[in-house]
Amino acid sequence: MAQDISKNLWALVLSAWIASRAAIIFFGKDPREVSQRFASENAFYYSFYSQLLSESPWKLWEDRLSEAPSAILALRRFNIYQELCFGLLFQGLQGIFGESISPASFYCLCVFIVYGLGLWAFFGSLETSAEVIFCGALYLSSFQACTHVAFMPPLRENCALPFWFCSI
Repeated sequence: MAQDISKNLWALVLSAWIASRAAIIFFGKDPREVSQRFASENAFYYSFYSQLLSESPWKLWEDRLSEAPSAILALRRFNIYQELCFGLLFQGLQGIFGESISPASFYCLCVFIVYGLGLWAFFGSLETSAEVIFCGALYLSSFQACTHVAFMPPLRENCALPFWFCSI
């Protein structure tokens, strides 16, 4: 019992530290506004999130911008379910608390939280505290090879990998 508590505590602390380290790297590396840092596919996926905040969510069901002049179901075609969830969460929290954080920063924070929860699931699936610490050290030693979350939060794998970790 004490072993499980110790292992789970190590898993929680380590996953929170790694996710916060990624967030600090991302938010601290560039003085520009968060949304101006996105390029290529990052900007593409973020555009759906920002479109969701500025227009109706129903626009994602009949997108005429991505593959003009054809209308497509962007939600399924581009796998933008996380943008939909983050956008609806932002709008709901904004209605309760007001706008205390920029939409782009909120989007990135959501990615970092999901990422941290995925790491917690991964480290929690290990048997002992020693395994958690060892795997955490291995993960940190090759942090840039393991993930791009600190450099490109909107990528698909940053939201998919935590769910894969949960399935282990």
